[in-house]
Amino acid sequence: MIKSKIPILFIITALCVHSIFPVEVKKVGTVSGAFLNIPVGTRAISMGGAFVSVADDGSAIYWNPGSIANFSNKSLYFYHSPWLSILDFSYASAIVPLGRYGVIGLNGTVLRSGDIEITTYNNQYGTGETYSATFSSAGLAYAMRLTDRFSIGANIKYISERIYNCSASNIAIDLGTLFKTPFDGIMLGVSITNIGTAMKITGEDLNAFVDVAPTIEGNNDNIVAELKTDYFDLPTTMKIGISWQKILFGSNRFQVAIEGVNPNFNSQYINVGIGFYLFNGIINLSAGNSELFLENSEKGGTVGIGIDLTELSRYGIKIGYSFQYMKHLPDVEGLSIEFLIK
Repeated sequence: MIKSKIPILFIITALCVHSIFPVEVKKVGTVSGAFLNIPVGTRAISMGGAFVSVADDGSAIYWNPGSIANFSNKSLYFYHSPWLSILDFSYASAIVPLGRYGVIGLNGTVLRSGDIEITTYNNQYGTGETYSATFSSAGLAYAMRLTDRFSIGANIKYISERIYNCSASNIAIDLGTLFKTPFDGIMLGVSITNIGTAMKITGEDLNAFVDVAPTIEGNNDNIVAELKTDYFDLPTTMKIGISWQKILFGSNRFQVAIEGVNPNFNSQYINVGIGFYLFNGIINLSAGNSELFLENSEKGGTVGIGIDLTELSRYGIKIGYSFQYMKHLPDVEGLSIEFLIK
């Protein structure tokens, strides 16, 4: 009886997940820490980002910190992507189970621009000097099971942005829960990420020489003043997702996930993804689509492949590749490797 209700429950949730969020005014390009929205993890990306109810690999802290409560092995995870071909993006995490005391995790993100040539009004072809931009975050996560079906977790992180001699920093928190429903193979996940106060950039590059009294002759017309910058909110995002996993035949499994996303800097949208786990999970193939129903979305379809060498190695090793199609910008590829230690 329960199995017969699974497809119906999933279809109803899929149809309703986008309509539960209220309509809001768009605020595109009005947040700080925008790098926090760059997705991490090859399997998560290849499933279109519909990962809040799946989140079972080393990228889990990013998608849903509550999900790491289900980890039974230690995990060391690395993800790298030449973001849009001109930036360098990396993510790393370490997750350690503490038995009945829960699970802790460390995680870090770095986005670098490389050297950029400095140009001025008088030197439009370059001054011979360069500058760089670096955006990073470092977090500490903790999660625990409240019941055998329900887990909750949080990730507290320090955020830093630096462009040449200007910088901004802040502290934010991510919250997440994961619920294993009574229906066979169905998981529900909810997360709210980047909760924190607004951030403001400051630094000596904002200094300028001004004449505070231009109508008075003989005054000092080179007084140092600082350009005033405003505070900008963090990209707070709420995600609600559902996933269903089904054994097809033998050791082969099928998984489908859908996720509603409600950011404070854009309209709501939906992510969808599917995954096939073949030969007892040694090979997994994933595909999906990001930002469905979002007007002027830049993202398109996603695909990826993963190989689990756990059975062939003393230490569990998983490697993955993902491809994100972009409509106008360069497509994004990513590589990941995860080490599992019992």
